[in-house]
Amino acid sequence: MVAAGERVAKYLGQTATVGLQYSAAAQRRQKGADGVEPGRLFLTAFSDASWASEPEDMTSVGGFICCVGGGPTAWESKKQVDEALSSVESDYMALFGAIREVVW
Repeated sequence: MVAAGERVAKYLGQTATVGLQYSAAAQRRQKGADGVEPGRLFLTAFSDASWASEPEDMTSVGGFICCVGGGPTAWESKKQVDEALSSVESDYMALFGAIREVVW
């Protein structure tokens, strides 16, 4: 346990100047930012899933990430409860999670 704590302390020491940037300038570098009015923040959400990637029960793993101002604000990755019958269905389930977060 001490070794893990030392690794965390070393990582934090080496990355003290690294951070997330939330700004209109950072978001212009983000995929899909074409045509956005300069100086305005917008929300972008991405989702994906792996179909039947869990061989024990043929369930999928899906997830999403929501970004505002070029930085992440919400994300999730989890095993889907229901068995998807196609890759499109597993992607749809992951997309629903992203939509639920955006609407909230």
